[in-house]
Amino acid sequence: MAISLVRIDDRLIHGQVAMGWTKMLNASVIVVPDDEAAADPIQKTAMKAATPIGVRSAIVGIADAVDLLKGPKLKNDRVFVVARNPAAVVGLIKAGLEIKKIIVGNMRMSDGKKRITKEVAASQEDWNFLKEIDAKGIEMTAQWLPGGDSKNFNEILNKQDFNAL
Repeated sequence: MAISLVRIDDRLIHGQVAMGWTKMLNASVIVVPDDEAAADPIQKTAMKAATPIGVRSAIVGIADAVDLLKGPKLKNDRVFVVARNPAAVVGLIKAGLEIKKIIVGNMRMSDGKKRITKEVAASQEDWNFLKEIDAKGIEMTAQWLPGGDSKNFNEILNKQDFNAL
């Protein structure tokens, strides 16, 4: 199993992920490690419907995602992991999944969040998880579209103070 990409995108499987990123990566499987989505049959059905023809998807809880990603079932696949938030990624890391690079995509603005980049807004909790990922030396890139502009997200985090945003 080769993880082609780990992306944080709070929309999970949707048009841009399904058509743009999956095609660019030539991914054969999309894994969504998300306890909430895994427990919601409507979300699961919508994401399965948005998965491109010829690509499989697994919407599973974080613990099950680790078992799936580390187990033999996907050993011949190119896997694209799409996480709703940085907490999910930290959950994967703490459970022993080795992640080398993360694309931080869309984290929408809502109450209690502060704008970090045009496409990324974070709560204090999100910020803390992003800083935890950074402290592990994992490369993070802020990128909205495949082939689009990208920014070193580790540098962005380290140049800013959440309280000053």
